[in-house]
Amino acid sequence: MLFSTELPAIPLYYRLRVAAARPGICHFDLDATANPLWNIEAIDSGEACQN
Repeated sequence: MLFSTELPAIPLYYRLRVAAARPGICHFDLDATANPLWNIEAIDSGEACQN
């Protein structure tokens, strides 16, 4: 029992994170380690987006 608690955990599968946004949305960046809306205050659309 003690031996199993000292071993590192190995994930058996990958958890894919998928997000989608329409073409007019800017600053929608997907970070694999964070929530998809981690930068919600920077997401914008329309004339405020300057490419």
